[in-house]
This record gives sequence, C-alpha cells and structure tokens, in this order.
Amino acid sequence: DARHQRCRRTAWPPGCPASSDDGGSAAAAAAAAAAAPPPRPALAAAPAVPKTIASAAGDADPMWIGKWKLDKARSEVYEPILADMGVTYLLRKAADAKTSILFITKSATHLTIKLQTWVTVEDCIPLDGSWATKAVPPGSRMKGDCRVRLTKVSASELEMLTEFPDNWGILRDTLTVAADGNSFSRRVARSESLAITRYFMREL
Repeated sequence: DARHQRCRRTAWPPGCPASSDDGGSAAAAAAAAAAAPPPRPALAAAPAVPKTIASAAGDADPMWIGKWKLDKARSEVYEPILADMGVTYLLRKAADAKTSILFITKSATHLTIKLQTWVTVEDCIPLDGSWATKAVPPGSRMKGDCRVRLTKVSASELEMLTEFPDNWGILRDTLTVAADGNSFSRRVARSESLAITRYFMREL
C-alpha cells in the first residue's frame, strides 16, 4: 500500500552544488551559508550496521512492542532539545504540557513508531539498518527532508539515528526497557552535552 511504499523510500535527496560561473551564484551561496545554523558538537559516530540487525529484531515478542505512556513526574522536559532543533516557543511549551503516548510495532521488515503528542508523528524504519526518508520535525525552522535508521536492536533495546539537512545536526534516540518489561527509559541526545531522559510506562 502507499504507506509501505513510503517506508521503503530510503534514497537521500541529492545535493545541489552551487554554480561558480558567475558572481551572483557565488554571492547567493555565501548568503545561504551565512543563514545556516552554526555547527553543533557531534555525537560519537554510529557504529556500522551489523548484518544481524534484522535477525536480532526477529524475536517473537521483543519487550519494546506495545503502547506506552509518558511518566511526566520522572521525565525531563523536551524543551532544550526542541529549541536546538529550531522548534517555535509555543510548540515547545505545548509539547511539554502534553502527556505523550507511544505505539511501537514491527512487521517482518519494518519497525513502526507512532507518537501522539501535540501532533501525531509516525516513523516506519527498515529493520535491516538502511535509511528511511521523512519530513523534518513539524514547527521547526528546518526545511525539506531528514533521514533515519536503526543503529541498535535487541529484545530490550532500540536505538535510532536521525540526520537533519543543512547543518542542523543529528539526533540519537535510545530506548532501554526495564527488566520487568513494564517501563523504558528514552534518552534523546543532540550532542554529548545536550541530552535528556524521559520515562514511559506500559499501557495495558
């Protein structure tokens, strides 16, 4: 169906090199570079995707599958991450005022994460570690598409890496399920120095 066709779309849009055949193009390129956000401290490079990533996710019933509700009392606010991603002030406040609901499912080939907060966002990511393309976060100053892939999968852990366009950096999202399977921590990191941790409880 159309949704799964979008899930399988993994090509990153090709870049458009600036022309140097006239002064106008050079000036436009310089202006675009000046408008771009400043460089951000990078996280450590993601490891190479293991060939077994899909089989690791092939357990009959991974602990992270299910419906989860944000535990606001234990969680850090999302605002510093959203601010660094260029999300507007009102939307940042709305995001932290809302109790998020997270649905995680998988098929034989894809992981699907649906987040219900001030907006509903659904990501469909290949289990083989290849890239999936999606729109940049709603309400941010980013334009165009970003891309996301799985970098770690086990019965109790998921890790996703998102790369944003135009020097907007990356986001690493790590979910670790507790031993009893009834909660998980979600660490969201823009850099080694900018990260938050949020907690979710299983909804029956």
